[in-house]
Amino acid sequence: MLGEKCHCKTAGAKCSEITDELQNKIYNEIWSMSWPQREVFVKSLVHKRSVGRHRVEQSLSSRQNTLKYNLNVGRGLVPVCKKMFMSTTAITQHFIRVHVCDTDANALIAIT
Repeated sequence: MLGEKCHCKTAGAKCSEITDELQNKIYNEIWSMSWPQREVFVKSLVHKRSVGRHRVEQSLSSRQNTLKYNLNVGRGLVPVCKKMFMSTTAITQHFIRVHVCDTDANALIAIT
């Protein structure tokens, strides 16, 4: 079930390029995958980056990373906002946090 389409003006996001038809296609593609395939697919679309600039002392800020969301529209990745990504894929913030943000922790567990 698709969520509400965003009408954001997030810098760099091209949410307006994602049509309803494209949203449905992406949704159906993701939810026809197995859980492991879906995890790999989401990891390929959500990129974790270090925060570019700390506006307060780094020791006071708990945020170390920022997430960049993309959707694969056939001709390549299109940057979108978090709301558009989550409404198109029906992937929860919890899923993203566990499978994208905590990948370093998961790797350590797998090695041990």
